[in-house]
Amino acid sequence: MKNQDMLGGQSFIDKYRIGGTLPPNHPTYIERQADQDFYDNLKNGNFCYVFNSRQTGKSSLLLRTITKLQEEGIACAKIDLSEIGSHQTTLAEWYWGLIYILSVYFGVFTRPDYRNWRHEHEFLSPVQCLSEFLSQLLLTKKQKKIVIFIDEIDSILDLSFSADDFFALLRDCYNKRADNSAYNRLTFALLGVANPDELIQNKSRTPFNIGHSIDLQPFQLGQVLPLAEGLTAVSEHPQTLLKEIFQWTGGQPFLTQKLCQLVLDNLEKASCSQANISGQIEQLVETHILDKWEIRDEPLHLKTIRNRFLRHEQLKGKLLGLYQQVVQGKQIPVDGNLAHIELQLSGLVINQQGKLAVYNQIYATIFNQAWIDEEFAKLRPYSQAITAWLASNHQDNSQLLQGPALQEARTWAANQSLSDEDRHFLDASQEAEKQTLAKANQILSEAKQKAARRIRIGNIVLLVTSVIGIIIVVISIWSVKQQRRNIKTIDKKLKMMKIEGKKLLDGQINFYKKEFNEGKGQLKALKSAYILVQDLKDVTGDNSVSPPSSLKQIIDNIQERNQLQHKNSIINLAYSPDGERIATLGIDGSICLWDKRGKLIRDCWQGNEESRDNKIPSIPSIIFSANGDQIATIFEDGTAYLWNLEGQESPQKQAFPQDLPDTVTSIAFSQDGNLTTITDTQGKIYLWDKQGTFKSWKVYRGEYNKAQQKLEKNINKVFFTPDSQFITTFSDNRTLRLWDKQGNLKGELKGENFGSQDPQQVTINSLSIADIAFNLNTQKIVIYLYDAGNSIYSVLIQDIQKKSKRNRPQQITKSQNPVRSIALSKNGDKIALGASEGTISLWNLEGKQLHQWKADEEGVTDIVFSPDGKTIATVSIDGTAHLWDLTVEKDSEQEETLDELLMRSCEWLQDYLVTHQEEAENKEIISKCPAGSGGIVDVP
Repeated sequence: MKNQDMLGGQSFIDKYRIGGTLPPNHPTYIERQADQDFYDNLKNGNFCYVFNSRQTGKSSLLLRTITKLQEEGIACAKIDLSEIGSHQTTLAEWYWGLIYILSVYFGVFTRPDYRNWRHEHEFLSPVQCLSEFLSQLLLTKKQKKIVIFIDEIDSILDLSFSADDFFALLRDCYNKRADNSAYNRLTFALLGVANPDELIQNKSRTPFNIGHSIDLQPFQLGQVLPLAEGLTAVSEHPQTLLKEIFQWTGGQPFLTQKLCQLVLDNLEKASCSQANISGQIEQLVETHILDKWEIRDEPLHLKTIRNRFLRHEQLKGKLLGLYQQVVQGKQIPVDGNLAHIELQLSGLVINQQGKLAVYNQIYATIFNQAWIDEEFAKLRPYSQAITAWLASNHQDNSQLLQGPALQEARTWAANQSLSDEDRHFLDASQEAEKQTLAKANQILSEAKQKAARRIRIGNIVLLVTSVIGIIIVVISIWSVKQQRRNIKTIDKKLKMMKIEGKKLLDGQINFYKKEFNEGKGQLKALKSAYILVQDLKDVTGDNSVSPPSSLKQIIDNIQERNQLQHKNSIINLAYSPDGERIATLGIDGSICLWDKRGKLIRDCWQGNEESRDNKIPSIPSIIFSANGDQIATIFEDGTAYLWNLEGQESPQKQAFPQDLPDTVTSIAFSQDGNLTTITDTQGKIYLWDKQGTFKSWKVYRGEYNKAQQKLEKNINKVFFTPDSQFITTFSDNRTLRLWDKQGNLKGELKGENFGSQDPQQVTINSLSIADIAFNLNTQKIVIYLYDAGNSIYSVLIQDIQKKSKRNRPQQITKSQNPVRSIALSKNGDKIALGASEGTISLWNLEGKQLHQWKADEEGVTDIVFSPDGKTIATVSIDGTAHLWDLTVEKDSEQEETLDELLMRSCEWLQDYLVTHQEEAENKEIISKCPAGSGGIVDVP
């Protein structure tokens, strides 16, 4: 057979391999397109990654590819990260474990030599040691091509420290190819069950998106037909047998091998005729896989899929809801959101021609609607009610929740990522309860009016009949008293209903307050609270009553002014120098321009039309020129463009100078508007003025040795000083430099400059520069740094040319969660931190926290101050931009009536409602907002 002849192995199949890694020459190994793609790319020196669900053949692909590459004379090493350690392993142990494994594979040095080399390099950080090992030992002693395979890459997520530096090192190895040909011989391949976006935790760093993604597809029927050879022992129609097996497994590698072996072990040639093959396979699957599957799941496979699917507590509901839609046959286009990625990584669902589909019939039978319902029942506190409501096609309103049951459900939902069905059910329950309250209030009001009429009639009867006699008078008096007692009873019931209704509304408002505090959306919470205020007003019938304290607290503490959205996700944004406009950059390359209140100024336009796959990726970014008449953009593939905004209906692309670098990493404009500078991945700085004078230079010169040069290449950011006379840069090696406009180095701050003789003080080896700012009044430089332990430090430098005039790193805060984004106010006196769990915190230079609030459920990826420092703009993981007002004055002591609270709510919601009128709920609120100072008017 073709598969085995290539490697010289035997082709006779007498036993199938269930689970584990197949030997390279095993007769049941099935080649797929991924085999050729993986081999060709690695042979040609391209970085690759294979990210897929478990038991799909990744490790077997790895081993076979190693064998083929070694036959070509290429040196290979395989590192299984799960064998090095996980959360109990220290950072140093982990890196030195990598170095040791590589030294053993490539025979770089003996164990004593290893110990000596380690001792000699202990002064370096662990990641620098690995870098030194690769450059000074491995590439020197091995003159042939080298491929390093890193398996179980998802194990990196269980480490107790950040592995961002490791991926930065891999990127650095890739970038060095441009001017060090030795690195063209070094290639990396990553394999595992991972989402590429998870690998680098700090979102302010360049994402790890280098290399080629290898698509490991299921077996196709034509590919697995060679497996039929092993089935000749039990049938004269082995290919027909294999086709029936394929109908059940859908080409899933593990299940295909397992079912083939079950056929060999359980069927006999005499009973396996072509006419009954289908029935025999069905019975075999039923008795050996489906029936009591949790007991028969050996080796583990189905449980692995289930456990992976259910591992995210907060995402579980959303995954179940999405999977339920797939099971029900809905056509769901595949996109890059977290739920879609996690669903595919579980192995239960695959991308089938751009749509989500259940992988195979075995999965569909086990993980069916009944299983979904069972898992939902474990998850939902209202499982029976929603099941009955869905079964009635949303018609049986008796199943909707009310009162304490609804409040309990809302409290539970606050910590969940809900499916669409759950959200619709809870929204319908809330709406039904509002209608019930309104109807009850109306009935009680009518009953009160009716009782009052009866009293009046009783008084008239008493007057007319008084002449009839004392007995009738007594009877009439008794009747009037009875009517009065009735009205008192009704009044009491009405008051009780109002109290209960207000309690219920208070409970709902408390729920929205909880969502507000947990980052579920401040504007959404205020909108919902506003509607509840209207309901409260209807129930009480009194405009002067004091509103619930929790509702007032929402409005007193809200900071979110507006939300900005592209057709696809936003990944970066910038303010114009005057603070009047905001530019946003989408993940698809689209660019939008807004006013400072969030109103779209002009139609969005497409930035980069073609992506250059062979380019080194950059962090996408957008920036205004000093006078705001231009926008500069950097896209993920490293391409950069200028856009003229003045006098054009559609912004026009303007070319950079002729010597534009191949991959741009950063752009800056001088304050005087005369100069523009850009940097690239090769450590080069480019500068030109409006007259066309052009200059470029490299950050390293003759005085730097090669060991230093290799760390200089990737310039992360470039800035002009406020007086436009100098340029500052900082690179991956944590070095800050000051240049004049002629390219002369005027000062620098390197690692040891931030350090201290005091061992208790932090050293630069554990710090990375996050951002810098200039104090416009004093011309001092403020540098913010972070370390792997999520601590944030500041360094105030009076003069970069005089190293003595600086302070040592001062810890501002230690975050409980990784800091994804950092921003400095324009004058450098405040810092805003966006954490991975969605918290934004505001600090001053002395390390005092000025404010903190929960902005998002999943995390903040970008954060920017407005020029006046009164607003912060952020980008969330879901791709939405948010505007936050920092000038809110808290005044929770002042009492307000319902009407006053409604007025204030409308004033705050004005920007959002006007710019999002496509939402029906917003139109309804606009129509209800009172006229006058609090009324809704169009955003100018």
